[in-house]
Amino acid sequence: MKRGFEILFPKNKCGSHVGMILSFAIFITFIVFLYSVLNPAVKTGEDKTATLEYLQMQIVKNVSSNLTGATIAWTEAVNPSDNCIQLNNLLGFLGIPFPYRVIIKNENNIILPQPYLISEDSPDLEINRATSEERFFRIYNSPEFETPSASHSGTCSGLSNYDIGSVTGGGYVFEKRMYTLFNYYENNYEMLKTEFKVPPGSEFGFGFVQSNGTVIIVGEPPKTANVHVSELPIQYINGDANILSGFINVKVW
Repeated sequence: MKRGFEILFPKNKCGSHVGMILSFAIFITFIVFLYSVLNPAVKTGEDKTATLEYLQMQIVKNVSSNLTGATIAWTEAVNPSDNCIQLNNLLGFLGIPFPYRVIIKNENNIILPQPYLISEDSPDLEINRATSEERFFRIYNSPEFETPSASHSGTCSGLSNYDIGSVTGGGYVFEKRMYTLFNYYENNYEMLKTEFKVPPGSEFGFGFVQSNGTVIIVGEPPKTANVHVSELPIQYINGDANILSGFINVKVW
């Protein structure tokens, strides 16, 4: 009878059910605890990544400007004998606005002496050639260039029969604007954070890698900081209107 009673009412089976329920409850509690600990860190990482992408866009926007380029040429038959020639209404044909900020290069990519810009009402352009044999030039215009200040020579040959070749234009990062932003960062960091709308609790820095390997960096994170980094390949314009390749690096912590 005693053995039959144990079969009908097994004591260890009831205990095992209680143990399983208790173990499951402990497991669920552990999962909830682990989630509560890790979730803020995951969300913080996502926020920093979003801030990094946003800042990269803001920096590129801040250091970019327009550049317009065009080729100018004429045939030997209409080649003036003077080294100085006046290209009649060239700036008007190209749609270059006043004040005329231009750089002129010959076919060897050498910058010519500052051109003379006739006036706001007469958008002619004087080019001072090295020799009268030069008949091909490139003209670049950007609001980032200085306004030429050369004096009128008074001996230029006027020319209206010239050809305007390929005209290109677009936005580029300018080396000059990068330097300006570096200076602004170092002297007005908190104001720059406000202008860039950097979220509270985040800090940032950035760098510029030039085509010759020169690296300029502002803003270094603490060694203990969790740093998020991006590197963006760019084409940038230097002071001689050359298009070069480089990188912009951004850090957020």
